[in-house]
Amino acid sequence: MVCSGNHDLTGRDAEGEKAALWLTRAEASGVVIDDATLVVPGARITVCPWWDGPQGRARLERELTEQAAAAGDQADDRWIWVYHWPPSDLPVSWTGRQSYGDADLAGWIARFSPSLVLSGHVHQSPWVDGGSWIARSGATWIINAGRQIGPVPSHAVVDLDAWSARWTSYEDSGEQRLDQ
Repeated sequence: MVCSGNHDLTGRDAEGEKAALWLTRAEASGVVIDDATLVVPGARITVCPWWDGPQGRARLERELTEQAAAAGDQADDRWIWVYHWPPSDLPVSWTGRQSYGDADLAGWIARFSPSLVLSGHVHQSPWVDGGSWIARSGATWIINAGRQIGPVPSHAVVDLDAWSARWTSYEDSGEQRLDQ
């Protein structure tokens, strides 16, 4: 799975807003990309695009609203979002000097209560005072593995069966049960 981010915008969509047009080539290879949802046993994983204007924002909000309504009888399943930018005002969006998160995402989390949001964008948060690789907003866990160059980049692995997450970097690691 891959969601677009701010550095992926290679052209303009039909509405004239910047978009990651190149991602459709990855989709042809079987990669789940922006605006798609993958259903696996016990979870729905929605890949959210980077939006660059009011049309893209409205399109994503409509998609989340439709996904929430379609869940209906699957309400016990976990809903996981892949979204480039973490929500604002949490340790996962802390740069060491400011909170650099997405206020719209924070609002959507409050409205739709996904189980987990996998994010990135803010590279420093796991290593700065007041920052973290994981945080909670209401019932939703948010993970931002950060960016650390090394033989194996910093990353998080989510175990859907155990409902836990493990974060690893070349300097540190952490684990969190997600059912607590």
